[in-house]
Amino acid sequence: MNHSFVIKLICKNVTSFIPLDNFVIQREVRIKKLTMEALLKAVKNGNMKEAKEEIALMTSVYNTLIDIPVREGETVTTAYTVLQNAVLNRHITVVKLLLDGGCYSNPILSYQKLDSTPLYIATSKKFFEISEMLLSKGASVIERHYQTGLTPLHLAAEKRDYRLLLLMLKYCQNINVTDNKDRTLFEVFIKKAQDSSIDYDPVRFIEVFEKLISKGADLCWKNKSKQTVLHLSIILEDKSLFCKLISMSKLKQLITEVDIEGNTILHSLLKSTLGNSLSSNEENNVDIFFKLVEKRIPIDISNNKQETLAHLAAKNKHFKILNIILNRSNDVNAWDQTENTVLHYLLNYADTLSDSLTEVWKKLVMIILSKQGKIDIKNKEGNSPLHIAAKSKNLDILFTMIKDGVGNISVADGAGNNILHLFLLKESVDHHIIKRLLAQGLKINAANTNGNTALHLAAEKNSYKLIVILSEFKPLVTLRNSSGDTPLHTLLKARSIDMDCVEWFLSMGASVDTPNHHMETPLQLAIYGIHSHNSIDTQKYIKACLEFLKRSENVDTHKSKDGYTAFQYLFIGDTIEENVLLPVVVSMIDKGAKESLSNSSLFNMVCKKKYLKIMLLLLKNDIAVKSSERNGNVLHYLSEFDNGDFETMKLIIEICMQRGCDINLKNKFGLTPFHLACEKGCLNAAKALMVNKANIHCTTEEKVTPLHSVVTSMNIEIANLLFKYGADPNARQYDDRTPLHLAVYHKDSTLIKLLFDNFAEINHVDRYGKTALHWACSFDNIEVAMSLISFGADITIRDASGKTPYDIAIQFTTSPLHKLIANCKLALLCSKHSQINVNPDIQQDLEACKREKDNLKRKMIDRHTSVFDLCHADENKLCIYSNNLTLKEILQKSDLMKRDFPMFRALIYSKFFKGKQRRQLLEMAAASLQCMVKKNIPDLCSDKIFVTLSNKDLLNVVRANSMIISKKRKIRQDDGKSKKRCI
Repeated sequence: MNHSFVIKLICKNVTSFIPLDNFVIQREVRIKKLTMEALLKAVKNGNMKEAKEEIALMTSVYNTLIDIPVREGETVTTAYTVLQNAVLNRHITVVKLLLDGGCYSNPILSYQKLDSTPLYIATSKKFFEISEMLLSKGASVIERHYQTGLTPLHLAAEKRDYRLLLLMLKYCQNINVTDNKDRTLFEVFIKKAQDSSIDYDPVRFIEVFEKLISKGADLCWKNKSKQTVLHLSIILEDKSLFCKLISMSKLKQLITEVDIEGNTILHSLLKSTLGNSLSSNEENNVDIFFKLVEKRIPIDISNNKQETLAHLAAKNKHFKILNIILNRSNDVNAWDQTENTVLHYLLNYADTLSDSLTEVWKKLVMIILSKQGKIDIKNKEGNSPLHIAAKSKNLDILFTMIKDGVGNISVADGAGNNILHLFLLKESVDHHIIKRLLAQGLKINAANTNGNTALHLAAEKNSYKLIVILSEFKPLVTLRNSSGDTPLHTLLKARSIDMDCVEWFLSMGASVDTPNHHMETPLQLAIYGIHSHNSIDTQKYIKACLEFLKRSENVDTHKSKDGYTAFQYLFIGDTIEENVLLPVVVSMIDKGAKESLSNSSLFNMVCKKKYLKIMLLLLKNDIAVKSSERNGNVLHYLSEFDNGDFETMKLIIEICMQRGCDINLKNKFGLTPFHLACEKGCLNAAKALMVNKANIHCTTEEKVTPLHSVVTSMNIEIANLLFKYGADPNARQYDDRTPLHLAVYHKDSTLIKLLFDNFAEINHVDRYGKTALHWACSFDNIEVAMSLISFGADITIRDASGKTPYDIAIQFTTSPLHKLIANCKLALLCSKHSQINVNPDIQQDLEACKREKDNLKRKMIDRHTSVFDLCHADENKLCIYSNNLTLKEILQKSDLMKRDFPMFRALIYSKFFKGKQRRQLLEMAAASLQCMVKKNIPDLCSDKIFVTLSNKDLLNVVRANSMIISKKRKIRQDDGKSKKRCI
């Protein structure tokens, strides 16, 4: 191998190869290498003056520029390297000097794997002037880039640089050269024309296109979608380009080509927006399409989606073009992939066209009908042209299609609806149209997929006029839909009913006892309607029920899926007025609803609705009554009637007891009917139960008596009734609380006074050691506390935590309650002459209390007794003075008492009421004992006597009234127990 270098000397006009000695060659290379490096540095730094000087120096000294072959792995700065950098930095002057100096514009073989060629760089940067210089010096347009594989020619096409591309085509000899992907220039040029990111120049495009054709470019090119250049011109939406292309004789063979989707250029044309301009009012545009049709393109050919030209023209509103197609087409009933015909697409625009287009549209429809266009072909959605027309507002075309079209006018859509069903399903139905459709021969009893006939749909509309129109064509009233509903069922399920419709169905023989799949008969559905919130509708459904009952064979024949009869359904749902239901109940009983009457659950339903008259009516007709169940019996429901008639309730309770109902039966909560009546405050119910000997002393597991329940409801009338019958005012429940404790909790002063008047123990303590006054202080209720203190509540009692009412009251610093109790306490201490260590904070109040005590001592009731004496008198003495006129007169002057005795006032009132209560008790005891002497012991008063009076007290009463009683005589307590006591 010869390792010597070869120096190529290039002069301005002469090129020669000079073999030299190795030493001379190496010396020359070193010198010129340094010169080239200085030139390259000047070019890179943009120092044009220095660059020009270096080039001038090289050409003057050597009269040549050097291009040195480079071995693999070596890098040598050459004139070609400088040229590349000059082009890259757009130094036009340097490029010109280098090219004029003889620098190669193309790389020699050793440079193939180096960088881009100068022309490739200029093309990528769109440097037209430099590219022009390079091309004039013989730069290759077909040299491939070592990385991208593109030639400058392909690159110019990629950049869509039409000006440069035209320039390159002048110097290109092989127009069909390919890049590394085997793409021709024509292919790249056509593909890049579709790139919307680059501006499209139609004039330049045509110019390049014609140049390519003149250079012999292969026009049979197709892209991956098998689209030709004609398809591409449509995609570019360039009308002038398209017209020019189809006029070229060389492209005639492409007119009938189809793409990968089977589209001819006519298919593509009608799909694109370019087709819109072709279908405009300009006649020459229609002529273009006409000329294409004349070029032997099959008019009925379909693409892969089975779309013909007629489909696309109709779908995209190209009505003029569609007119051309229809006049040449032999098959107007062809359907596409979605099974739509041309008529389907045309009818979709029935309501959206302008007046001018509507006339054209009608003519097209008439052309299709005249060519035996079928009106019953269904698309994939199940709609035929008839259905689409029926859904539009253009009814003239509908009846024209029915008259002139080919096919079954009763065709059903995907939901099974024919056009008659569609009109009946609309919100507003035109009765005239329904009559016209039926006159055309549509089947009146045809059913859709839900099984609904025209009569079902008319019944759902609740339109008597519509039903009358249908009746002229003999509809069947017995047909059932998929739910088993007859038209009468459907009518009764509507929001409202027309009694004329009901009477029509009954006159046509509709059955009122036929059940649907939910086991609902028309009678049951009418009963559902009774519970409508609209009172007018309720009355209509009542009338319907009465009419149905006249025709029903047995009201108990069918039960619903939940097991209820029609009779029971009367009492399921919203509660309505009892008098409204009464006629229906009477009619049902007359029809012999034996099964319903034998079911005890019916009576329970009526009880829950609180229908007293119906209950009594059912009881008189021997309805079954369940004597007991987990929730109690019917008397428990009855006890909650808050406004029931007393006499009626009394009679119902008597009959229920005769049927085995226990008046004292406890429900799962341990409550008797009387408990519930007291708890709910139902006075008449309580009276009716007491008259029927309900136990007023019964208790729950928590020892709650009816009196406790009455206090909860705060019903004074029932409480008075209970005391009249001897209820214990001091009965204790599970936590040792008496009714008085509960009355304090409910803050009812009236009820507290009633309890006190009936000898309630005012100082009774509960499980927590609290009296009623403790609880009143806990609730910071001064009114209740004052009542309790006035009735003799002890303010010194301590609860389980060691607190007095005063200790509890002082927690409320802003309340006057603690002041009230503090004054009462001072008054009590002074009345007992107690010596205590007084808090300095209340020393002033204590002194005021002593002054008030002295005034009380001077206030005399009689010659020997002052008002102050009553403050520490025992119960017997208080009893004597309870009727003292002087004392009563003093107490009646409330303003005087409040002014003169603010601290002792509550204590004085308390003592007075205590004495009065004691006197009433003794008088009651005397009356009771008098009755006992006569051997007529009353049960009602004995409880109060035994609770309050001891044997000693009773003996005093006997002596005071000069009674003679055997010591063996016993007095029974009326508390439901057998306990007795001797006196």
